[in-house]
Amino acid sequence: MEELGVLDPTDELHLFTFHFVFLPRINDLLHRWAQAYNRHPLETEHSSSPRQLWIESMLRLQNSNHAAAQGVFDRGVVESTLDSQYGIDWEGPCPDGETDSDCVTVPRINLHLRSNILQNLYNSVDPLAPSELYGMDIYLICLRLLQDVLQEHKPINIESIFLR
Repeated sequence: MEELGVLDPTDELHLFTFHFVFLPRINDLLHRWAQAYNRHPLETEHSSSPRQLWIESMLRLQNSNHAAAQGVFDRGVVESTLDSQYGIDWEGPCPDGETDSDCVTVPRINLHLRSNILQNLYNSVDPLAPSELYGMDIYLICLRLLQDVLQEHKPINIESIFLR
């Protein structure tokens, strides 16, 4: 999108719009992929899916003392044990194999939009709407709406985008 000239990564409005449109789209695709993967048959497991195998194992271990099974059937017992024994040391070192080059740093967006503008945006633009351009068309519509609203301080009118 940068190469096409529709995304300026130094512009807060462009970044906000990019996140507004593409984060829900990416999360939706990841969720759908995980559901499909967990339900696909495994030849080596007599065509059982990973989900079926997990459920089968949990039912088999239901009355055991295994923490994993207890966590599924009695959350209170395991959560209190985990909270007291494990945690995240936010000040500690990164685990082996994780370096800064392995991570994606998403910059904080310092664009503050009034709540009525955000509400109008949520009511006017569906980031998950079907798109033959992988969401780029939705991004452009959303960006234009926000640019118009911020420049002219007028309410969002999605029809005006299509009439130009």
